Amino acid sequence: MKKDIDNIDAMEIVTALKLTIISMVDNQLENTVQMRVNNQQLSSIPQKSTKDENVTVPLIGPDSDSSEVIRFSVMPKDEESVIKHIWVFQDKRSPNNSIKGYVGQVFDYNAAEDVRGRNTGGGTKPLSIKKIDGSYVLTLF
Repeated sequence: MKKDIDNIDAMEIVTALKLTIISMVDNQLENTVQMRVNNQQLSSIPQKSTKDENVTVPLIGPDSDSSEVIRFSVMPKDEESVIKHIWVFQDKRSPNNSIKGYVGQVFDYNAAEDVRGRNTGGGTKPLSIKKIDGSYVLTLF
């Protein structure tokens, strides 16, 4: 097995990895959404609006720090409500470089699911965030 690993061409590994860039966020929610990564706020997307972005979706594995994941925070309309978090990342363990998302207060790699739409193959893609039947839905186009 060690011989097999030693014989892997580094260029083969690099070309197999296809990063995804979010080029635009279409916020179809009734709430403002704030986007953060690495504990830094990148932008605020007002309700029912679209904003151009240029954010590389981070490669994340089960041992990655949650601060490395893109976090969309759905801001409440009143002070009594709780902020909802939507986590987005590129799964480095996925054979097809799939983009996954998870909705929850604390990031959970194992509970994340594939984002709808064109969630594999890398490249530059717009992301839509909306709510359907009470659930947050992410779609890549």
